[in-house]
Amino acid sequence: VYLLSIKPSPLRAKQWPRMARTNEGIARIAAEMSNVAYLDVATPMLDSRGRPRRELYRWDGLHMNAAGYHLWTRIVKPRLLADLT
Repeated sequence: VYLLSIKPSPLRAKQWPRMARTNEGIARIAAEMSNVAYLDVATPMLDSRGRPRRELYRWDGLHMNAAGYHLWTRIVKPRLLADLT
């Protein structure tokens, strides 16, 4: 089982501190379970000031665009391939 972190988004930026704490809890729980992996897709989606990178989102500030999905692919795909070989 792969658990992906909650992603930050410009639309929900005010809620990000709470989501980040939730991600920390999910990561701790996943680390204690066999056959469960936590994949942090959130951290690379933040800029140097800890804010969601707008260039990864569509006009609505919530849904990712192709660049956002490309970023996720660069994180998720290597892990899946490593675990399947």
